[in-house]
Amino acid sequence: MFMDKLAKVLLACCGTFFIIGVIYLLFFAK
Repeated sequence: MFMDKLAKVLLACCGTFFIIGVIYLLFFAK
């Protein structure tokens, strides 16, 4: 259960950084 919870937290963090990265790319592209 601990590993499953840890995996979800890491996935959420990676997803958040990915979205932020995409937003920055969109701003710099303009």
